[in-house]
Amino acid sequence: MKKRMVSLVLALVLAVGLLSMTVYADWNSFRGNDGNNMAIVDAQTPVDKNFTRLSWAATIGTLPGKDTVYVSQPVLSGNYIYAVAGTKLYKLSTDDGSIEKEVTLEGTDSYGLTQPAISDDLIIIALNDGRILAYDKDSLELQWRYDGVSGEQGASPVLVSDGRIYTGFWKSETGEAHFVCLNMSGELQWRHTQKGGFYWAGAVAVGDYVFVGTDDGEAKEVSGTSYILSFEKASGKQGAKLELKNYGDVRSSLAYANGRIYFTTKGGYLCSAAVDGKTGAITGLQKLENKIEGAVCESTSTPVVYDGYIYYGVGKTKGYFVIAKESENKSLEIAKTVELKGRSQGSALLTTAYLDADKKSGNL
Repeated sequence: MKKRMVSLVLALVLAVGLLSMTVYADWNSFRGNDGNNMAIVDAQTPVDKNFTRLSWAATIGTLPGKDTVYVSQPVLSGNYIYAVAGTKLYKLSTDDGSIEKEVTLEGTDSYGLTQPAISDDLIIIALNDGRILAYDKDSLELQWRYDGVSGEQGASPVLVSDGRIYTGFWKSETGEAHFVCLNMSGELQWRHTQKGGFYWAGAVAVGDYVFVGTDDGEAKEVSGTSYILSFEKASGKQGAKLELKNYGDVRSSLAYANGRIYFTTKGGYLCSAAVDGKTGAITGLQKLENKIEGAVCESTSTPVVYDGYIYYGVGKTKGYFVIAKESENKSLEIAKTVELKGRSQGSALLTTAYLDADKKSGNL
């Protein structure tokens, strides 16, 4: 019997009456070009399903002999959307989803983890075997290729900051893998070897330093020590190492706001700490253990921080959306939880478009 092949669909949903939309030129971090790994916009996003409509849907990605093709998180630049699906990089029109260009990658992706970054008219993609590729944004012609360590999986977002490219790789729960820094020509500037490696661990740049979270290097869940590390951007000299014993893997990106980083862990914690962009210091750790009756509250969700509240997802077999409150002394407590219909491994988008109306109504 002929094996069934499935191509995933990339769909864009627009709200009727949408008045504003952020137009990015670059997309140089996990959540866009703000560099702080959060997603805060002023667009009037849908508040009710009755006020939405499907604008278009595009089918992309096929793999011969495979039942499933995974599509990466799409990124936006001007009038185009870029995404990796199967063995190809796609450039699609935001108007109707038509494929403007596509190119076969010189490497392989795993599970749609490869999210492109966009900077200086380059599409930058981290793939398996420690490989990083750069394509021209308009033509999709290959510009350069960096070959890293064989067997290392490209599993983390790419960060571009001050003319340098940063990303982490992963090999196994207990194996060693690398966090690397390249220049915009694809030349290795420095790299750091880490037991456990880096998985879904998006870095953030603050001042002269880049900060990133690690796996704990143990096969058993919540049994080892994960870390938040800082490195001087130019030299790769390590600035600090914050130990997180029995917190579980740090598999969220680090979000940055008001001098602090925020992140979640697979051990079920929401954490924050102060960071110094001049020295790389990491101090003042605050933690909140997510405890919801009847739920395993591991998290890989990158927090969104706004006006004293932190928004993120938790859950393994059952999912929850959590709103935590940050006090003046930076301590954390759960303010509200909302049960979801499935497991939460995503990261929230926050809009300020309805802020005045929310304040008048007394909504949180």
